[in-house]
Amino acid sequence: MSSGPGSFPPALTPTVTDFYGLQSWITYTLIGSCFSSLLVPVLIALFFFSTSDIRGRPIFILNVMALLLGIGEGVVLVVLQIQNILSPVANSTSPGGVLTWILFSFWSPAFIDSILYLRLWAVYPSTLTSRAVRCMILGTPIVSKMARFVVLSVATARWAHRTRIIGTFLAGLELWPYARVVWCFQLFDNVYMSALFIYQLRHQMHSDPPPVFRHRNPFTSRLRMLFIISVSNFVVPCLFSTAQIVIASTDIDATNLALFLTSTYLSIANNFVTIVGVVFATIWSTGSTWMGSNSNVGATMSAALPSWVANGSQSAMTILNLPPPPLPAHRGSHSPSSSFQIGWRSTLDLSQGEAPDSPITDAKIKRFGFIWSSGTLRFPPA
Repeated sequence: MSSGPGSFPPALTPTVTDFYGLQSWITYTLIGSCFSSLLVPVLIALFFFSTSDIRGRPIFILNVMALLLGIGEGVVLVVLQIQNILSPVANSTSPGGVLTWILFSFWSPAFIDSILYLRLWAVYPSTLTSRAVRCMILGTPIVSKMARFVVLSVATARWAHRTRIIGTFLAGLELWPYARVVWCFQLFDNVYMSALFIYQLRHQMHSDPPPVFRHRNPFTSRLRMLFIISVSNFVVPCLFSTAQIVIASTDIDATNLALFLTSTYLSIANNFVTIVGVVFATIWSTGSTWMGSNSNVGATMSAALPSWVANGSQSAMTILNLPPPPLPAHRGSHSPSSSFQIGWRSTLDLSQGEAPDSPITDAKIKRFGFIWSSGTLRFPPA
């Protein structure tokens, strides 16, 4: 009895398409499982290191939703590929399951970009930016996103119709130009909003008052923060998007499946990288970052919290870090928290007509999420 390839039934003879199919299913499974499992500890850490006050803010809610979308995309992708691996001949992947993954893969980046828009809106407040400039800066990404939604809606509707006629794979190849247009809009949104955000952040760092708690001379620390934000949320996703567009611009058809699959790999990985970058950059840009140590006694520090922290008011104050009071002879059941006596030239709520030297009240301090009692401004211990 012959044992050569000709002895196998024709239905089981491996073909190039089957080979690419099995390889792509395994690759999709690895990408989806690795990246989605990475987002789980990020989500846990986001809740663990946040307070109840922070959890009620829009920026936190949007970041949680972005992480959940990424985890959902990974789960759907892994489930679909496991179905393909277990039933390769029957091709048990349902059009509804693939449509669900397409909604996650192409619509979730459009939602994630709204986090970038919220950050851009926060650093260009109406009290410090003219109406014409603000409309031009904030209106451009809105127009781009509306055009992006139109293309996505047309592509999704056409794919749902064509996949019933010619199948999932051929429908994807037929509608590939739509994906190229969507990625161009995505690249434009990322470059535009991230570049303006970084520019405004750098401008505020060199102005008085600065946007975050810092010492007067931490140039290297400011530069490091700016570098991390730009790399995590600007450079890496833009490189992925550029590679996607370059590959998608070539003539992709059923004869060069490797190029088609490579482009889809980059698209999926870029979605997860964008989510991680947005969450990481948001934590760096919205958190109150201390750029000094307890040894800097008598150093003057400044704080101007973002508008989403101060409930829309542009506020600033100068804090004088005086030597802390001596510790008691016998410690109680808990160690004392870090405390700083303050002296200020208040510019709180100047937009509401208050005098520059008006006192800092409990209500004002409460808005910033700090603890104010008996003339002492207390911060949670590091």
